[in-house]
Parts: sequence; C-alpha cells; structure tokens
Amino acid sequence: MKKRPRTDRLPFAALTALVTLLATAASGCAPHYARYRPITTWNQDAGYKLPEPTADNGDSLFVILAFSGGGTRAAALSYGVMETLRDTKLGGSYAGHSLLDEVDVISSVSGGSFTAAYYGLFRDALFTDYEPAFLRRNIQGALIRHFLNPLRWPHLWTPGYDRIHLAADLYDRTVFQHRTFADLVRQRRRPLLLLNATDMSTGSPFAFTQYQFDPLCDDLGSVPVADAVAASSAFPFLLSPLTVPSHTGTCGYRTPEWMDDALESEGSNAPRFYRALDFLTYLDFDAQSRYAQYHNPVSKPYIHLLDGGIADNIGLRGPLQALGSTDVAWSVLEKINNEQVDRVVLITVNARPGSQRPWSRRSNAPLLPGVLGVVTGTPMRNYSFDTVQLAKEFAEREAKDQETLQACEDVLASACPEANVSLGSLHPVTIYSIEVNFDAVRDPKEREVLKTLGTSFSLPDEAIDRLRKAARTVLEDSPEFQRLLQDLQATVSGGG
Repeated sequence: MKKRPRTDRLPFAALTALVTLLATAASGCAPHYARYRPITTWNQDAGYKLPEPTADNGDSLFVILAFSGGGTRAAALSYGVMETLRDTKLGGSYAGHSLLDEVDVISSVSGGSFTAAYYGLFRDALFTDYEPAFLRRNIQGALIRHFLNPLRWPHLWTPGYDRIHLAADLYDRTVFQHRTFADLVRQRRRPLLLLNATDMSTGSPFAFTQYQFDPLCDDLGSVPVADAVAASSAFPFLLSPLTVPSHTGTCGYRTPEWMDDALESEGSNAPRFYRALDFLTYLDFDAQSRYAQYHNPVSKPYIHLLDGGIADNIGLRGPLQALGSTDVAWSVLEKINNEQVDRVVLITVNARPGSQRPWSRRSNAPLLPGVLGVVTGTPMRNYSFDTVQLAKEFAEREAKDQETLQACEDVLASACPEANVSLGSLHPVTIYSIEVNFDAVRDPKEREVLKTLGTSFSLPDEAIDRLRKAARTVLEDSPEFQRLLQDLQATVSGGG
C-alpha cells in the first residue's frame, strides 16, 4: 500500500508553493494593526528597555548572548548553552550566582528567538516546560495543519489579517501563553531581549524594543511577544511580512544627538553615516527635511518585517554596535567609559549548517526549493562568519589597546623618570569572545551529523539531545570559556 508523504517533515522551502497558493489569494486585505497603539507623549525612560542594574545582576560583569537562526536546530543548540550557563556556578564576589543569572542581553534571530523569548518570559521554567512546549513539539506540522484547516481560512479574508498572523497566533496560544511586552516590562529585570527581524525597506535589523518603537511613536507594550518571534522567523515566501504601523511625529520624540555628527562623517565613518540614514526613515517628514542635504525625505507610514536572518543571521550586529559605539541607547561602551563594566562576556551560538549540497553530485539543475534555499540561506551563512570574526577582532583590539598604552607609559617613565607625565588611562576591561558552533565538535562523524540536520521546526528527540550535548561540550571545551571560569573562580556542574 502506498503511503502518503509526511508533509510535516518537509523542509520549509519545499512547502512554499503549496502554502502560497492556498493563502496568497485569501490574504489580499490590509495587514493587521490593532495590536500597535500610538504613544501620545514620548518618555525616553518608559517601555521595554534595558532595566537598571540590581544587586542580583549588576554591570561589572556584562554578559551578552547571541542566538543564530536555524529553526529547531538553533533553538536546541541555544537551549543547551542556557543549561550550561545555569550549571556554571560563580565564585569570588559573584558567589551564589550562576553565569545565567548574570546575563544582561540576549540578541536573537529566527529559531534562536524562541529560546530567548521563552527564557525572558518564564525564566527557570525554560528548563521544565520549554521542551514539551516547543523543542519536542512538531511545530512545523502544527503550522501546516493550521494553514490547511479550512475553518481558519475565513480569518484570511478578515481585514487586517495575513499569513504571518496565523503563525503568530499559533505561537501565542501554544508556546508563549498570550504574554505581551508589557509582561516583560513588569518584571523589571534583565536580560533585555533583542528579538530581531529585518526591515524590508532598509535591509537593517529591526529589534522589538521600545528604543526601536520610540521614533514610530508606537507603544510596544501591547504587542504579543509571539508577534516578534513570528517576524524574527518569517521565512521569505512561506510567511507574509509582519507590518508595523508608524505614528511618527505625533508624540514629541526628539532626534538623538548623535545623528547630526553621524551625517557629517560619511568619509570618516561610513557605517555610522549609513546607520543614520536608515534611522532617518523612521522619522516624520518634517524631521527628515532637516537633513534633506543627505536624504530625500519620504513618508514611511508602515514598516514591513521579514526573517531577522536576512539582515543578520547571527544576532550580533546590535551587540557589536553597543560594544563599539556610544550611539546605541544601551551602549556598553558608554558603561565601560564610565567605569561601570569590568568584564564583558560575549557568547555566540551559531547553528550554521554544513555547505554540502546533494545536487553537486547530479547533472540536473536544482529544483525551485533548492534554489530558494540557496538564495535565502547562503548570504545569511556567509555573513555570519564575517560578523563572528568582527567580534573576535574587537576583543583582541581592546586588549591590544590597553597593552599599547601601558607600553608607552613604561617607555616614557624609563626615558624621562623625572617628568612624572601620565598618558591617561583606559578603564581596564577584559573581554571574552566565545563561539559555540558545529565546527568545534571534536568527533568528525558527530560533527557531520549535526551539520546536516535540517532547518525546520521539527526534529526527532534524539537530534534534540545530541544538540544539547554538543552545546555543553563545545562551550566547556572553549579556551576562552575556560579562561572565564578561572577568572571568575567558577565551576560547571551537571551535564546529564
């Protein structure tokens, strides 16, 4: 007897044509805006932003996690890292804390956003409830049944509803328990979540924080966290973009001071100049006109968002800007300059797969699903490597700057001992840049198995366990992580 194909095990790209044919014709209505409410009066301290340091989580040890995309594969790998951080017990002045307790920011895209959001909302319940709620649940099959259920098709004719909302509503009900960003604000504790999507008009990351929503005069508090996760993982063509309305110019928002300087420094600092140009697109026409010599003012009443991996599949762009610039609202560099931060820990969880493709051994050209996978995935993976390298170079450069300054002072003191001249000082800060990826798995057979796991939202239990184990082993084997453990007098327990 011929068996029917298991559609819930097919890669996302292979489902594109089917879902698009069924849903596109039904989704001609305007996008859904009711969840996005305007702010009447802007308050630069209100909303979902980095909470102030507390006795339980201060600034001296500043820990940033970056979770890559890659479906359940990425979610499970990042979950294994979270388990290991929970089991890392600190000593010295941090005694009584785990390394997980000290996490200040989690920046994530796509599959990694599920783990980040679940921990941000439910904390230690991540280790009891997340596996049945998401990791070991066939979310991909549930999505397909959700899309193909005729009882849900009328929703797609409802004004303001689209395919992305079918996914967001499923996540909201089955994973995130109807929580909104107001629930995160009420916790008043770190980490700050940067759930990253991609702005289709600029190609830049769009993080669901009030920092990002302030120039739009939108209140993020009423938005379901599931919306942000759906936008962060909105695979092109399969899901429609998530649309956010802009009420810019209606709340008294003030343009940040760094904009004027940035727009005058194209030659000396091109990345900063173009970040400023992207930022301009979120402002109202009058505010843009002030910078008309750099930019042709246009109205942008809507922001359309797709998978965060298109702009940054590793979730590192925001953290790197915060480390290297005082322009960022939650700038770590500013905290370092104010001598608030002594150590920065940057842990990147990179679920990048292998590059072997089966069609390389065939004479026939790849079919549409394969082409789509390359077009959407290869640039993301290649860019990920470059971004991780920038993080490592930043850590090395910071250490080198401190060594150079000390060497210059030593030479000056030796040549002119009576001069008593100081070159000033850099606040000593130690940076640990740690990456967890499949290339660091020692066993070549296991490494190849992990690299070939599919990018889907459904994996067998055995694959989930292998990813968790790999995350712990790679992290513990990292020389940078071992250096961190030694400096913090920390030990890692568990591992079962």
